[in-house]
Amino acid sequence: MIKLNTMSYRDLHKRLASALLLIVSSGVLASDSNTVSIGGLPDMATAPYIWVDSCNREFRGVLPHLANKALSEEGYSVSYQPPIPVDKDAWQKAITGLQTGGYDISIAMFDPPAAGIVIGKEPIIYQKTSLVTRKGESLNLNSAEALTGTRGIVLDAEEYGSGYHLLTQLKEKGSEVFNTIKAIEGFKMLAAGTIDYIVGDHYYLLGVSKVMGNYGNLSITQQGQGKGLYVGARIDGPYANLPAALDKHFIEYRKSGLLDKFSRESLLRWIREDCENNSGDQAFNPT
Repeated sequence: MIKLNTMSYRDLHKRLASALLLIVSSGVLASDSNTVSIGGLPDMATAPYIWVDSCNREFRGVLPHLANKALSEEGYSVSYQPPIPVDKDAWQKAITGLQTGGYDISIAMFDPPAAGIVIGKEPIIYQKTSLVTRKGESLNLNSAEALTGTRGIVLDAEEYGSGYHLLTQLKEKGSEVFNTIKAIEGFKMLAAGTIDYIVGDHYYLLGVSKVMGNYGNLSITQQGQGKGLYVGARIDGPYANLPAALDKHFIEYRKSGLLDKFSRESLLRWIREDCENNSGDQAFNPT
């Protein structure tokens, strides 16, 4: 029979405990050491980029899907902060939250970034802007001569909206522009001939047109590249190098066609599915 040496057992136990403490303190076994928190996202639907589904309040869309995929390929898991209610202060709240360490990264930063924030060189996706006119008609949004005397609608052009700058430019070029008319009413006005154009997010306009069933009577033309949406981090924070590390993944998603594929699939999912059909998403119901 083997007799256990009590002193040796205690010594071994202490050594194991010390080793385990060292491992945990170094982050090898710490469950949260590779978890990145994402925040500053809006509580509004901007399909296919991002939306909060109405069933389980999870983020859906291209931004979280591809960001999650890229982070996973870099060895990170993710957690999401609650969405920010959309008002005139929402963008500043998103910036401040990242600057002050309220969360580790954002997946919806613009170029150039705000003070104290670093972004990658490759956006996750570009926000595409498109022009809607009646079939057979065209309009040059860069021409003051073409715009003089026209009437149009710019969507999301409140003072804190993404279309506000474009609204100002179109007015300066001589067009009468409205920014309080919603998409559905605008499409009716365009069909009736009381306005000449609508400008808004490319994917949103496609969705509205499909829902209204008059896609064939309209011409939807993309206007340039649009603004990029980037991963951003605090420039003096622990994840300052992460945006650049993710660039290669977003380049690959774009070159392989995955970005375009998932953009289309996201929009279609948003249009056709709802909670009642157990999809986990709210139905596309534009105003």
